[in-house]
Amino acid sequence: MFVGALHEDFVILRAASLWVSLVFLIGTAQCAPIDSAIEQPTQVVAYHFEKSHPVPVTASQLLNIIVDMKATAVAVNLWSIYCEPCVEELPELIAQTSEFEKKQIALIFVSMDFDEHWDKAAALLHNLGYHGPAYVNCEDDQNFAEGISPRWSGLLPTTLVFDGNGRLLGMSEGKLSSTQFQDLIRTSVFK
Repeated sequence: MFVGALHEDFVILRAASLWVSLVFLIGTAQCAPIDSAIEQPTQVVAYHFEKSHPVPVTASQLLNIIVDMKATAVAVNLWSIYCEPCVEELPELIAQTSEFEKKQIALIFVSMDFDEHWDKAAALLHNLGYHGPAYVNCEDDQNFAEGISPRWSGLLPTTLVFDGNGRLLGMSEGKLSSTQFQDLIRTSVFK
């Protein structure tokens, strides 16, 4: 009986180990070097978003994209299709895109959804009338959080504001109204 219990524990442990390995391989297999697959943005409005083919990025790739955009500032909204406050704030943020572009301030959406939900996230942005820069996180959430900002707790939605050199200027965790979003931009960029 003791040997049988050990065998069952070993089988469970081995299955768990294989599962973790599989999840790691699937999670990392989606992250390809963005430089080779996609043209880098050269202006504030860089359209990488396609309705059915979201672009996977790591935190470091995203920071490079922010710098390459050559904008005065870039607001990055981290969200998920299964986060109700995230989905609720999207229309208000999207409605302000053209106003901020006039001031050389770009808005990027980064879905934190698992890869099997990327197409749903892309379709939602498309249906809301957004056709600007949109990406999906393709690395481990902890690595992404540490890479994008050690200050970020992982709470969704979160909006981070970076200067044109990729330096974090401001951040707000939680759902933003239009006024709160404008205040975040104003206090972060126009101090």
